[in-house]
Amino acid sequence: MKNLLGMHEPDLFFDVMVHVGTLIPIVTVFREDLGNIFRSLLHLPKTVVQGNLGTILATNAWVRLIVLIAVAVVPAALVGFFYKDFFEHLFSSVFAVGINLILTGTLLLLTKDIGRPRKQIDRVTFLDAVIIGFSQAAAIAPGISRSGATISTALFLGVNRELAGRFSFLIFIPAIVGAVILNFNPPEMYTRPYLYNVAGATITAALTGYCALKLLLRFVQRGRLFVFSPYCFLLGLGAIASTFI
Repeated sequence: MKNLLGMHEPDLFFDVMVHVGTLIPIVTVFREDLGNIFRSLLHLPKTVVQGNLGTILATNAWVRLIVLIAVAVVPAALVGFFYKDFFEHLFSSVFAVGINLILTGTLLLLTKDIGRPRKQIDRVTFLDAVIIGFSQAAAIAPGISRSGATISTALFLGVNRELAGRFSFLIFIPAIVGAVILNFNPPEMYTRPYLYNVAGATITAALTGYCALKLLLRFVQRGRLFVFSPYCFLLGLGAIASTFI
C-alpha cells in the first residue's frame, strides 16, 4: 500500500503505532485467556515449589500454555535479531512481497485437505511450539501472513482448530510488545497534522483489526481457512505484475 501511495520514506513510529492498533483488538478478544495467564504467572513460583515441574506441565493447562508460548516466541526473536538486515531489504521489494503472498495462498489452500485435528493443549509438544514459532519467524518477511502461517502450521501438526487460532494470536502478543518496546522512538519534531495521521491510522487498525480477527477465527473454527487463498494469489500476482509496469 505504501508503494501504491508513493510513500517510500520509512516512518518507524507510524508503523509501530499501527502495530499497537492491531494489538488492541487481540488483547480485547482474548482478555479471558490473558487474565488466566496472568493469574497463573502470579502463582507460578509457588506452584513450582510445591510440585514437580513435569507433573505441573502435564496437569495444569495454563502453566503448560505459558511455557509453550514462551518457547514459540523464541524463534522469531532470534531470527529477527540475527537476520534483521535481510528482512529490512525484503521490505523494499514489491516483487518479494508478491512471491510471499503466493506462498501464503498456497499454504492456506493446503489446509483444505486437513481433516478435523483434535490435539488439545495437553498433547501439544514443545517441538510443536518450536515449529509454530519458526512459522511466525518466517512471517517477518513481508507478504507472509503471520496468522495464516502459524494457524496453518498448527493445523498441519494436528492442533485443534480453536486452540490453533488462540495460540497463534497469544504468541503474537509478546512478539509485538517486544517489537514496540524496541522500536518506540517518537520523532523529536512533529506537527499536529502528523499526530492526527498517526492517531487515525492507529484507530483504523484497531477497528478493522477487531472485525478481521472475529471473522478469521470464525473461518478457522469452521475449517475454512483456505477461502483466503484466492485473495492472496490475486494480490500476489498483482504485486508481481506491478513491478513490470
